Amino acid sequence: MNLVNKLIGNGLAAALDFCFGALVATLVMLWYGLDSSYLAPFIGGLLALAPDIDLPSQFAKKGVEVDHHRSPFHYPILTVPTGVTVALLIGGIPWAIIAGVCLAGHYIHDMTGPYGGLVALWPFTQDSFSFTNGREKIGQSKREKYIRDVGHTEWIRTFWLRPSTLSMPELAMSYLFACITCMANVGTWWILVIWTSSVIAAAIVWPSNLREQ
Repeated sequence: MNLVNKLIGNGLAAALDFCFGALVATLVMLWYGLDSSYLAPFIGGLLALAPDIDLPSQFAKKGVEVDHHRSPFHYPILTVPTGVTVALLIGGIPWAIIAGVCLAGHYIHDMTGPYGGLVALWPFTQDSFSFTNGREKIGQSKREKYIRDVGHTEWIRTFWLRPSTLSMPELAMSYLFACITCMANVGTWWILVIWTSSVIAAAIVWPSNLREQ
């Protein structure tokens, strides 16, 4: 898979988390009477993507891929309190709320879908938990086997570089979040621009990937 397809596919996969984070930041900032037009929703979107900060390292790896949902960035008991504390010290209560909701939303999202799952109860257990597959032993989860045998890149190709039962609902939901954000504050119009650009990019690459089936 070439770099352009990788970027587009991963960008589409990130759309729901980013739009959710932007919406959360906008609503919280409005509630507290603070500016929510540009920087706040953008930071909120990045906070909702923060647990995937180690994902780009997968691009450089060769051979067997490692499930990044098993990295410390995906240990909610560790990262949520840490993120909330740092946000509280830097931005006060509004940002502590934003950080907590954004991070929690990301982890809930990661526990959905046929290959969802993460180590939700670390350090008490290394077992994987998901809403779809329940509790699974380390090394035996459906997600781990998929990443090990098929890989993240193939997951992007299968579910995001073509219309799928995963990409279509998530893009629709991300559009809904983007619309609500813009209705809450018209100054966040740029979010719809980013979403539309992503969909245009998808429309360009989807036909070629469908032909490869």
